[in-house]
Amino acid sequence: MVQCAAFGCNARLENGKKGFFCFPKGDSIGRKWILAVNLRRIIDGTVVDFTPGKYSKLCIKHFK
Repeated sequence: MVQCAAFGCNARLENGKKGFFCFPKGDSIGRKWILAVNLRRIIDGTVVDFTPGKYSKLCIKHFK
């Protein structure tokens, strides 16, 4: 099951519905998407931004 990567979003892809998008790779738009997800972790006292994986997706709710 696919779930939206954005913080606080509980959207899931079910029953073949569309509306989820893969993160762009290696460009400025991809960086904007990562910042928009707003997932940061503190590891050993350092703030680490979210790094999208192979299956990370954003749902349609986060686009105008």
